[in-house]
Amino acid sequence: MTRTILNPSLIQITDASFNFRYFYDELKSRRGAGRARIALIRKLSCIMRRMLLNKEEFRHIDLALYEKKRKDYKKLLMQIKEEKERKSA
Repeated sequence: MTRTILNPSLIQITDASFNFRYFYDELKSRRGAGRARIALIRKLSCIMRRMLLNKEEFRHIDLALYEKKRKDYKKLLMQIKEEKERKSA
């Protein structure tokens, strides 16, 4: 089930973190894309489990990229809210 959920987001995961991109590309060149995809999903699942158990944040985060995405997301939410208000008025 985890494979089904995380598989479509692998592109975003590898683009967001240099460590994941390097891990995926290195494994892909040695073992093939399918095995690299599954290995990255397993690695990510282990990291997420450990983060939940220890109640900690992701360590390998690019803060500048995170802040940019957070601002873009807030902007999008405001646009959606304004659209709903215009439609209901």
